[in-house]
Amino acid sequence: MVEFGIQALQEALRERLTEGQLAEVVNPMASTEAIDLWARSLTKEAPNDLEKARALFDGLTRRIDPRSEQSARTAQAVFAAWDDPKESFNCQEYTKLFLALGRAVGLKAFYVHLDVDHAGRAVNHDCAIVFLEDKALMIDPAYRWFGVPHREYVVLDDVQAIAHHHFQSTKVASCELATRLPPFKAQCS
Repeated sequence: MVEFGIQALQEALRERLTEGQLAEVVNPMASTEAIDLWARSLTKEAPNDLEKARALFDGLTRRIDPRSEQSARTAQAVFAAWDDPKESFNCQEYTKLFLALGRAVGLKAFYVHLDVDHAGRAVNHDCAIVFLEDKALMIDPAYRWFGVPHREYVVLDDVQAIAHHHFQSTKVASCELATRLPPFKAQCS
């Protein structure tokens, strides 16, 4: 999996998009100083990457609300709404925020799109995966499961995750932008 640096991500997008489309790209996992600060505060006691991932998971699962409407907010938008008790979040919103937080503290974290969950149910669901030294763990705050063994899924690189985000839009231009980015390639199970 490729986690692009800012320059490499811009170059990968520039290769595939027009200048107008490039100006419209939204990186749904992009962080801010405030998100980075929160990530460091949640993980300050964590001695290693596994414990950092656990601390972030615990921080996010304090706000699980399954009533969430379908939405495709970015990590920054979810973070901005986090303290409002009237707000609820869906799986892809938790995933984007987890990725922003995880990457802020150095985790190798990526977006995962599921077709079949741990129980064998066909789903349209998203979660995160963290690659550690000797293992990979799926982190799914929406399922409240750290290390969930989902069955059929695709791990997305950053360009694919951006395409996934843009496909959630009801705007034709956003969906057209997404079609110019690489499709999901590797099916994992």
